Amino acid sequence: MSEKFCRIAEVLKSSTPYATLTFSAENGTLSDSFAKAAEPEKAEIVVILGPSGVGKTYSAKQSAAALTGNAQKVITYVMADLTEPWSVARLIGVPPGYIGFKNNDRALTEQLLRDPFGVLVMDEFEKAHPMARDVIKGALANGFMPDVQGRKVSLKGMTVFIVSSLDKKSFIELMKDKEGKPLAVPYTIVEFSGEDQRAKKARSFNP
Repeated sequence: MSEKFCRIAEVLKSSTPYATLTFSAENGTLSDSFAKAAEPEKAEIVVILGPSGVGKTYSAKQSAAALTGNAQKVITYVMADLTEPWSVARLIGVPPGYIGFKNNDRALTEQLLRDPFGVLVMDEFEKAHPMARDVIKGALANGFMPDVQGRKVSLKGMTVFIVSSLDKKSFIELMKDKEGKPLAVPYTIVEFSGEDQRAKKARSFNP
């Protein structure tokens, strides 16, 4: 296994001591997913699945910060905020002449251009509009994300964390394209299981 795999696994386990973690891989082996032996031009993808309250998002952000060495450099997108068709503009930008064009520096493609070897965390992925999810799935499969100006923003060198409350079977189904074909790129799945720690703390609180 690669050094990066071991580092991420260590941070995930240490940041959620009360959760049980299960590692698996889609379209390859665990080493393929992280070492990118078969897909050197594409991003490394880590999918974190599990019920609410077990520490998925926290663990993803902790792992991302460990990779960058600076939590401020981690690009974080709450996909639940992208529930409308026009939300795609927050990913690829707004065409000239349209409202929001002056804020294109906040688009995901612009952030990737500024930090091409950064780390991206996409939380609540399943809640995004299908058009927004399709943009991300296409980018992961192709290794680049086309922006509104026609540029192909490379994902080579990126590490992408996808966080979802879906179970493994439902997530794999969600990642299929319009023709029903699975995402054609290796990715690692980390399944979290355990009790909702927020509920546990609430029960243990005794004023």
